[in-house]
Amino acid sequence: MPPDAKGEYDPLYSWRMHVLQSGRERIAVFMNDASRYCVVIAGIRARHWQCIPELFIEHLRQVMLADGIDHGAISAYFAAAGEMAYFLNHDRQMTSWLNKTCEAVWWGFERFSSALDVSLFVCHFLAGSNSEKTYWVPSDRFKELILPKDNERKKVQIFGVIWDGHTIPRTN
Repeated sequence: MPPDAKGEYDPLYSWRMHVLQSGRERIAVFMNDASRYCVVIAGIRARHWQCIPELFIEHLRQVMLADGIDHGAISAYFAAAGEMAYFLNHDRQMTSWLNKTCEAVWWGFERFSSALDVSLFVCHFLAGSNSEKTYWVPSDRFKELILPKDNERKKVQIFGVIWDGHTIPRTN
């Protein structure tokens, strides 16, 4: 937990940032604490640092839309997040995860030229925890955390076939 948060820390709304540099180009990498969901902003210049919160929100919205998250869930997430606050990072585990995310960003830029494509690539990159021995896809975990529980898709078995969706087709 960030030492300056004073009990207000919620990993779902907490993002870590690291800046990579390739030649003269700076790349901002944001990682969500709860899911390791990733947002990449390429081409950061000195004038952009004044408006980094707006750039982050804009790029997060683009990544969420491209990842198939609907407008209502996105609006609800931003409404619940509140105002942006900055804290120093003192968590070694989170720093390690952010470093792994940055490695995946480099691999993404070897395959894609768009920061949006790299963000989606990293969001679907398998992540895990050594202590828990569990693995997940950051995109799936982020969606589980932000989507309303009444919209969960249910699997139903009918005549030996598993239907995965909100509604089951009717047969006559």
